[in-house]
Amino acid sequence: MSKSYSNQKYKIFLISLVVVPFLIVTVTNSSLSQEEVTCNKNIKVIENDWLRYKKRGNRCEGRYVQELASTGAFRLIGYFNIDPDLVFSKNDEVIISWSALEAPVKIEANSVLSPNIPYRMDAIVKNNETTFKLPLWIIKSLGLNRDDVVFLAKTNFKLEYPDSTIFLPIVIKSSKDNDVFGIFKIVIAPSRQYKKITVAFKRLNDLNTNLYQKSLAQTYFPPNRPIYIPFELDNINEPILFEVLGEYEGGGSYFDAIILPPKHDRSY
Repeated sequence: MSKSYSNQKYKIFLISLVVVPFLIVTVTNSSLSQEEVTCNKNIKVIENDWLRYKKRGNRCEGRYVQELASTGAFRLIGYFNIDPDLVFSKNDEVIISWSALEAPVKIEANSVLSPNIPYRMDAIVKNNETTFKLPLWIIKSLGLNRDDVVFLAKTNFKLEYPDSTIFLPIVIKSSKDNDVFGIFKIVIAPSRQYKKITVAFKRLNDLNTNLYQKSLAQTYFPPNRPIYIPFELDNINEPILFEVLGEYEGGGSYFDAIILPPKHDRSY
């Protein structure tokens, strides 16, 4: 979602009307149903490319023709924790894991910092499953490594209004026995150049108070360059609002997303 500053107060007013204290969450029959595991039709590919994005068993994966966005918005492209010692090898696989939910989960992977190798993976995992195994041969065949790829998971919940996408913390590891590694990172990509970016976290039932707010240290944010934001909040176990404010010459942009913190209540 992107909005001008003039619409920010209106959005906050709408959310405050519909979010009940401590957030009662129920699952909807969303578009993430197991029967709709289809490839993204908006992604363009070169048909004779054997590594092109296409259906590959339980996922859609591969290289595509990248079209860089030009609007004044942000994209949330990653929210994960990865084993810093993990090495991507062509004949191996990684395990993407999360906490069980009573809803299907959509998993995405995208290449970053490699504009000449646009890569994407999409998969949908059914209710109550907590892992997805991703073979690495496509990633390695494209010449990509661990730091070239970001991972994202999301599901659809119904608050009271409207149906909302919630982004989930996921762990990327080589085996089921590995622990969580360090701090989770949120990754955003600006679709235009910014001179200042501020991020904030808020409780959904108290949008007037920041749990955390920080202006990023840089003064130049080029378009489509990923920005990594550590999730450093403790003792938060319910979904929260993640906000991004970007300033550019002559204006600004607003983006928000509902995320589940790493130490969330397993009842969600």
